[in-house]
Amino acid sequence: EAVAAAQESGSDPPPVPQPIVPKVAKKPEICVLSKEELINRYIELTRKYPIGALEDPFDIEDYDSYALLAKELKQRDIDIIGDDLIQGNKERLNIALEKGSITSLLLKPNQIGTITETCDIARVALQKGVTIIRGARSPGETEDTFISDFAVGFGGGLLKGRAPARGERTSKYNQLIRIEEEMQRELGDKKRPDYLPGKMRPRYGTEYWREYSNRFILRREYERHQEQEKQRHEEEERIRQEKEEEERLQREAEAAAAAEEERIKQEQAEQAQQGEQGQGQ
Repeated sequence: EAVAAAQESGSDPPPVPQPIVPKVAKKPEICVLSKEELINRYIELTRKYPIGALEDPFDIEDYDSYALLAKELKQRDIDIIGDDLIQGNKERLNIALEKGSITSLLLKPNQIGTITETCDIARVALQKGVTIIRGARSPGETEDTFISDFAVGFGGGLLKGRAPARGERTSKYNQLIRIEEEMQRELGDKKRPDYLPGKMRPRYGTEYWREYSNRFILRREYERHQEQEKQRHEEEERIRQEKEEEERLQREAEAAAAAEEERIKQEQAEQAQQGEQGQGQ
């Protein structure tokens, strides 16, 4: 209609909208872009739309393309998130950090295997100024809220979860709300961090997160210490009771042996007395 109206009025027709991704002739479902073309396409998209982050924009072995795009988008505060690129592997993380391939790292404890390894990888990334995003999505997800406490307690500031539907998902968000309420009670609203409008990366209130993180860690350490002390006292009490029981049984055995010895002596004395009386008669 716009073209027909332009023809009737004698003006130039409006430009025909071009697809964002060029199609291969005769196979419109397939597109082919070079590395440079794909990087330029991503840059074009970030200028056209309020995109705050790109996750795994290239092949998992193409560290160099990640680095080129990260360099182009860093000044505009757009994150390049490494998920499949890193795969929870410290060696792959070191390569990505050396090349400058990522500005954020998505960590999924269930993918890495243990909390200890997750913390080790997170510390390596944080030392290089990489933002940590905790991943709450996994097959067989339950209503356990540990990941919410873990994300806040480690000071990452970001948690990637699913849509707030069903209990195994909403439980994480409800726990975050409870944590926020606890923060407000302990630290006050004035220390709440601000967020950049339209961007994913938060303008971290470092003191805020660090203070809460320290409290979280100290509270967990205190609880762990209390549990260890409780176990130690219980073990000491168990050992003491066992020792007392052994001593009691030993005393009873000694008393029984002494009583038996006394009985034998009395019998021997009676027999000796009877023998003397028999000889006297």
